[in-house]
Amino acid sequence: MIYKAQTDEGQIVIIKFTDQYNAEAHQLLANQGLSPQLYYVSNNASNRWQMIVMDIIDHININAIIEHNQRLHVFSEVKRALDILHREDMVFGDLCLPNILVSSVGEQTHVKLVDFDWCGKEGMAKYPSILNPDCAWPEGVKPCGLLSKSHDLYWLENLRKLLNI
Repeated sequence: MIYKAQTDEGQIVIIKFTDQYNAEAHQLLANQGLSPQLYYVSNNASNRWQMIVMDIIDHININAIIEHNQRLHVFSEVKRALDILHREDMVFGDLCLPNILVSSVGEQTHVKLVDFDWCGKEGMAKYPSILNPDCAWPEGVKPCGLLSKSHDLYWLENLRKLLNI
């Protein structure tokens, strides 16, 4: 459940409701400019749903990037984000294209990861009980199976091939 909202000050934000969210990982990448600014994460100790409030990112389709330098930059920024998470023994877990937002501001290309619902510590965090059967998951991924850094690297390699770099 994702909604657009406007604050009293007129700022447009995204409000997301989810049953789990790794705010620590999101903030870690936000501090490096690699995920949207995170404004609020509710504590879901007494409620099934967490509410997350973050910046909205106007983005372009990653397939629309035609300049080689931009494609290389997108890849290196996603790799940098994974390196940051992996140094903290965190696995992103869901590095599919809709979770990689690319935006252009003037001459600069910005890359931000979103959707930290599955993200967690390697060897502890698990995939959800239902996975899209049409997705070409990395070897070893199964419902309720443990997340592995190798799975993130599989998706990174797929991104490299998609970007043709």
